[in-house]
Amino acid sequence: MDIVEVEKKLKELIEPFLSQREVELVEFSFRRRAGTLSLTLLVDRPEGITINECAEINEELSRLLDREVLIEEHYILEVSSPGLDRSLINDADFKRVLNKLVRIVTSKSISGVNVVVGTLKEFNVEEIKIILEDGQELIIPRNIIARAKLEIRF
Repeated sequence: MDIVEVEKKLKELIEPFLSQREVELVEFSFRRRAGTLSLTLLVDRPEGITINECAEINEELSRLLDREVLIEEHYILEVSSPGLDRSLINDADFKRVLNKLVRIVTSKSISGVNVVVGTLKEFNVEEIKIILEDGQELIIPRNIIARAKLEIRF
């Protein structure tokens, strides 16, 4: 079995495993790094996920993968959280941070700037609406968003 087939079978096994635990698979990576196969999963829940939960998922998943014998050589399994400031990519990501402070980096200048910080008020497939800290409303087309993430302030 080639690496693409193994990757497909891994996803078919991992996604229901995580779904049963009400855990979202944010990112999946299966590749060779420095000669060793590495399976990396970024997982999350709407309320967030702890380091202990990631460790438990890692242990349970490791046992499951060992039983299924999909990977026939030594590999490293890493399960971790994407972090509080993970990128906002799809509608579920934007929904999760609705009415929260976000940082948006655009590929084209809007009102003379490429980086804006404000509260996400609305979004749809074409654009997002944020309220800047001075109260001004700004509409940003989604097709010019280069990066978007939750703005963390302490």
